[in-house]
Amino acid sequence: LADLWRGGRRPALAVAGLILLFLVGNILNVSRLFRYGRGGYRPALHYMADHTPTRNILLSSDHDCRHRLLLSYYQRFLPPGKAINYISWHGSGLPVPRWVLRHRIGTARGPDPTHLYRNGNAYRLRKTFPYSDLSGWHLYLYQFDDGTGEL
Repeated sequence: LADLWRGGRRPALAVAGLILLFLVGNILNVSRLFRYGRGGYRPALHYMADHTPTRNILLSSDHDCRHRLLLSYYQRFLPPGKAINYISWHGSGLPVPRWVLRHRIGTARGPDPTHLYRNGNAYRLRKTFPYSDLSGWHLYLYQFDDGTGEL
């Protein structure tokens, strides 16, 4: 392309056209990256904080390594007085998490409206957080359903 650029007006126009085609081809992906980012950890944490009456947000997930790493980064954005108490998927099951994060990479199909946690507790889908498809994953936030109808 550099040789074409220096080759005169017509080749330079061809190079400019190729660069423009490249930019137009990527603008959709880049705009989705700016809109959704790599996932919705920050808004998910704020939603949990707003809907958790206690200081500790009892949280588990479908993948300890992936989620725990990102949650440890994003917890700094929690409102003052709130903290994450992450419960490993492979732990003893006590205490029972109030929230469960699930994820899906690639094209989002409709998430399951309910989720049975490993100890048999039922959780209901509360929010979905899309990502840009360039990097990251869709997040699905589930809340413990204790059967009282109160969440």
